[in-house]
Amino acid sequence: MNIEKGTVCPLCGKPLTENDDIVVCPDCGTPHHRACWKAHGQCGCPEHHTTAHETCSEPAAPETSEIPEIPEVQKPEVQVCFYCRTDNDPDARFCHHCGHPLSPAPDMPGVRLIFDPLGGVKPDAQIDGVSAKDLADVVGPRSSYYLPIFQRIAKKQRPLPLNLSALFFDMQWLFIRKMYLPAIGITLLELALAAPSIWGFVVTFIAGEALNFSSSFWLLYDACRFLKWVPRIALALFGNTLYQSHCVAKVQSLRQKYPDDAEFRTKARSQGGTSRFFTIVTTTLTVMYFIFTAWTTFAT
Repeated sequence: MNIEKGTVCPLCGKPLTENDDIVVCPDCGTPHHRACWKAHGQCGCPEHHTTAHETCSEPAAPETSEIPEIPEVQKPEVQVCFYCRTDNDPDARFCHHCGHPLSPAPDMPGVRLIFDPLGGVKPDAQIDGVSAKDLADVVGPRSSYYLPIFQRIAKKQRPLPLNLSALFFDMQWLFIRKMYLPAIGITLLELALAAPSIWGFVVTFIAGEALNFSSSFWLLYDACRFLKWVPRIALALFGNTLYQSHCVAKVQSLRQKYPDDAEFRTKARSQGGTSRFFTIVTTTLTVMYFIFTAWTTFAT
């Protein structure tokens, strides 16, 4: 704000500078120190509010001999984004990771949180004995999607939505969500079901030409292609229940080891959430798998 030289605050009598935090009276346009305005709660020139006038430049005597000190509000060391659970600077208004507003600010009218990271579930709501807030720390990305489903599972409400990620990317989804044991089991099962395709490709590649396989081979080949969808459909139906059990067990284990909230949150983010490594690896392998499947289909 451009302040004319020599202008003083009518409440404290001190000169105003361009570096000061200044508020202007909406009735008469007189500038004040923001702290003085908040302390007195009114303009220092009320006599000018009824008639047209120029901004008063003479200081008005303060109502009290001493202006009460305004206590400083202690700022947290970090701000945690409610959407992606990323730590941000205490003065930041938007998350540097996902870009969502960190909190509505009084001088930012119209700014509000667009997404609820808990999907409408109360932070202290209990889901199979653990709080929704703790589950959100373990789930990480897309907690707003999974937490309402976890609550429906805990309350035994039906029907449950299908997990489409598990339907089309079964072992990839398990690896990315860090459910390694079932992921390994599904991977071995899919490799076994892909054995006829692999065998047909190897034999054809060695022979250098398409071979006439027996009817039994083609029957086994078609059966395995059909059976590959069985674990995928099962995960689509029960994958969310499996993931809820995994997350609840992870929260209970971490809470026993790390009762302190800050330490728990740090460990939950590192051991929960999604795996970037397996996101890259499984995406690459999926592309290679589809290329191989198409190749073996046309080769045989």
